[in-house]
Amino acid sequence: GRQMAPTPAPAPSPPALSGDQKQRIEDNRRLAMERKRAREEEGAASATPPSSAQTPSATPPSQSTAPSQASAPPSQPQSQPAAKAGPKAGAKARGKAKAKAAAPAASPAKVGPKTAETTPEKTPPPVAEKAQALAKTACDAKPDIRTPQAGEWKQYVGLYHARLRQLRRPVTEEARSIWGGRVSPQGFRSEICTYRQGSAGEVVVVGILFKTLTARENIIRLYRENQLKTHIRDGDPRTPGSLCSDDDALYIEDASMRLRLRAPQEAIERLCTGLVAAVLGTPTADGCLRVDRLEDVVLARLPPPPPLRSAPAGYLALVSGLAAPRDAANAEAHEAALERLVSFVAKEEVRRLVVCGGALCVDGDGPAPPREAIAKADAMYARMAAGTEVHVMPGREDPTNLSLPQMPMHPCLFRKAQEAGGGGFRSVSNPYRGAVEGSSLSVLGHSGQPVEDLLRVTRGRRPLDALRLCLEGMHLAPTA
Repeated sequence: GRQMAPTPAPAPSPPALSGDQKQRIEDNRRLAMERKRAREEEGAASATPPSSAQTPSATPPSQSTAPSQASAPPSQPQSQPAAKAGPKAGAKARGKAKAKAAAPAASPAKVGPKTAETTPEKTPPPVAEKAQALAKTACDAKPDIRTPQAGEWKQYVGLYHARLRQLRRPVTEEARSIWGGRVSPQGFRSEICTYRQGSAGEVVVVGILFKTLTARENIIRLYRENQLKTHIRDGDPRTPGSLCSDDDALYIEDASMRLRLRAPQEAIERLCTGLVAAVLGTPTADGCLRVDRLEDVVLARLPPPPPLRSAPAGYLALVSGLAAPRDAANAEAHEAALERLVSFVAKEEVRRLVVCGGALCVDGDGPAPPREAIAKADAMYARMAAGTEVHVMPGREDPTNLSLPQMPMHPCLFRKAQEAGGGGFRSVSNPYRGAVEGSSLSVLGHSGQPVEDLLRVTRGRRPLDALRLCLEGMHLAPTA
């Protein structure tokens, strides 16, 4: 026939396929057609191996001729003698193969080299069956492990948000009563992110204080290096200022942003993380708030105490550290002190005795207390419960959970005390809240861990100063 001149391609057209690439495409197409025809024939189905069901797209180009040798259709051996006769005979054999392969092409379904057919290994299993298979595999591997039904992980941001929402109003009222005649009403910002809006004078922002402690060790690194072999002890918790350094910085934050406070070193040392405060300061050019004095940071306004009703005379006794000491040298003095306490409770009008920690253990570094020591403490509490109400709170070293709030100690530790006094003995939680029967007195307190932690992150404070700071901040454990 007459040959037509090729149409010139545009300049940016991609390079044409080489002869080897075209031949490879034709071979792949021919193999796909032959496999389809072999599946349709009942006699060829038994001779075709399972691996022939793979699609040509999954076969690498360098291995495209390998399946033709492994799974030879009935028409394939006829072309092999023609390949030995010469190039012309090979061309004629390829022409016959193309003619035979053209017959199935008349079907409506056009099969190309990238056709992905559904095979048993490609069919996804149902979701329910897949989940059951995974569960069965997990149970077979670890039969003694059960998947806990845990809720969503909640970080401290939710706790701080709730704390700020509850204490924002009393803190704002205290700030307005102190600086109302000094700062304009527009100067009391509702959000920290607006501290630079308006005039460049003094402003008042309300938020939660955050203090960076550069001397504090990374707890994640401690757990990674510890590998759950021993207890992690971060030093003596009662050492004041053990986590403070001169490189600490103070911030105030709310839901909108975090703002650094350029405060004097005294203010940074005496304040801690978690306090809801109002801060008076001047915005600076470097994006901070300059605070001149410690008195420019105020906490919540304390509500007036309720009036106390007249009640019968009596005492509320608060003690701690009644557990037996590990040092034998102090055993005699400890026994004398306990006998005096038991006689005082029996003779005086003690309405309630509250043990604020240290009921069974006073030192967590040593071994667990022996059974004799626990039985002796149980007998002592039974003697006290015979004369008055005894409420026992757990401490830092007592046998219960370590973090606050601490659950009550197990009642099996106080068998005799529960039987004595007709229910006067109670194992309570930490923190503890209760009302004295027959009076309007309400008691709220803890075993001292928040005070110890507050002393570690501040300087220049005594335990009573730390308690007063918690009272002014209207929070039992601001650093928790």
